[in-house]
Amino acid sequence: MTGGVGFISWRAQISATGSLVQRIARDKSAAMAVNRPAFQKTSHAHLAILLSCRKRGAPMYRLSDSLPYRLNRLGTRLGLLFIQRIADFGLTLPMYQAMVSLAERPDQRLNDLAATTSMSLPTASRMIGTLVERNLVSRERDPDHERAVRINLTAEGQQIAQNLLQRAEHYAEVASSLLDPAEVEQLKTWLDRIYTSLDILEGELRTSKRNIA
Repeated sequence: MTGGVGFISWRAQISATGSLVQRIARDKSAAMAVNRPAFQKTSHAHLAILLSCRKRGAPMYRLSDSLPYRLNRLGTRLGLLFIQRIADFGLTLPMYQAMVSLAERPDQRLNDLAATTSMSLPTASRMIGTLVERNLVSRERDPDHERAVRINLTAEGQQIAQNLLQRAEHYAEVASSLLDPAEVEQLKTWLDRIYTSLDILEGELRTSKRNIA
């Protein structure tokens, strides 16, 4: 019964988080459609609400109960487990992501793969160079764009990618086994919205750097 109660509590937290994210995302979209000052005002309004809750005696921030901590813990654990599965191929997690992305959509450019793997262009370029040396991907000039390079899987790379996809599918099934299909899709939507909301933090960092300069 303890496990059941814990699971129900976890789902309740996800539901509450989703409501908050939906509200923030809705406010953000509406504000940015008007102008940037309005968007900044909206961000400050949400911050004021949080501070107000603290003044009324609401619980202070706790690392173990924070959403970023739990998301990072989940991603780290799942990533470490999957790395052990792909170790037989001598691949890193970004290499796997790049190869599977190419299997899903061939003829990609370096900046596309850099975005997929959350890498800088120089780091992604070195990674692709390693995959080329191992004959897992190929690079060739795009005939329509003289300075662009198209990246694709080789026959060997395609075979490995299909094997990796089967392993990834098993991991995805296990990770979502306590959720029904509708909940999985809803969770994906919430995670996308959380990812989008991080634009606020990037904007704050850019503003801070300009002020320092």
